[in-house]
Amino acid sequence: MSFENDIKGQNTQLFPVVEIDGIWYSTNNVTVGENYCKPILMNIPSIKESVDVESRKFKISNVSLQFNNFPFDGVRFSDQLSASSLINTEATIYFKSPSELKEVYKGIIRRISHDDSSAKIELEDLTEK
Repeated sequence: MSFENDIKGQNTQLFPVVEIDGIWYSTNNVTVGENYCKPILMNIPSIKESVDVESRKFKISNVSLQFNNFPFDGVRFSDQLSASSLINTEATIYFKSPSELKEVYKGIIRRISHDDSSAKIELEDLTEK
């Protein structure tokens, strides 16, 4: 079965998986391939693109990711920011279906904000690169 076949039905069973700096996150507690996904992703990312053919302009797509910042296995998401700020780090968003992992977005981290309960990361796509 393929990703395309998986999304044709009424019950698609899709969920997001995000890879940042070699660490995997998801809304679900899963292992994808050999990568364990920490279940701290709080939202399903919305990805939009637009192109104006007449003016030959395109809009750079931005994606916001929200992570739970409560301790998971004794570590908060924001704890990794002390070792590396993650700014300008590449992040990849996938959607996982029952049979396949499909890459849907690749971007660079431009902004990070966090408090005690959540962390927000804003990505900008690679079109400027």
